[in-house]
Amino acid sequence: MSDDLPRKGSTMYSIMKGEKNSRNKAIKRFKFWNKWFIIPLYRANILPLFFAGKILLLLQTVGRKSGLNRYSPLEYRKRGEDFYLFSSRGKSSDWYRNMISNMDRVRVKKGFKWSDPKIEIVSDLDQKKEIMIWYVDSYPGASKMLFGWNKQVDSIESTDLDGITGFIEIVKLNL
Repeated sequence: MSDDLPRKGSTMYSIMKGEKNSRNKAIKRFKFWNKWFIIPLYRANILPLFFAGKILLLLQTVGRKSGLNRYSPLEYRKRGEDFYLFSSRGKSSDWYRNMISNMDRVRVKKGFKWSDPKIEIVSDLDQKKEIMIWYVDSYPGASKMLFGWNKQVDSIESTDLDGITGFIEIVKLNL
């Protein structure tokens, strides 16, 4: 397919290329669901009962301005012993900025267990591209939602991933 990624209708398209009003509305809706449903249910150990721990983890960071604990439910992908987080808002994501500001105070709850992860920011563009190729190949449905990948028409060999690889931030956690 010849059109660039991210594509219209995907999360990254709304964030990178969408109208400001639409982008703000989507982010506001996302924050509402996280604050009032996802985070409380995860912290109360209810979501892990419904196997949410297989795709979601709860990232605890310290607010870079407030100094208060902040909780972010994030979808993760496991590769070997490592867990990967993808910031579709790039470096402007609050959880990402809080994590960078206080890396030594980050905790992760996966399922019912809290841990202090070893954190690595994947900054090398070739390594990020290799991870994105693995992500697209392993999780085509999630790739479609995140940036509009279409496994029926796209191929890893012919699709230019550079635009999204340069924007997205990838965090590798070892729990």
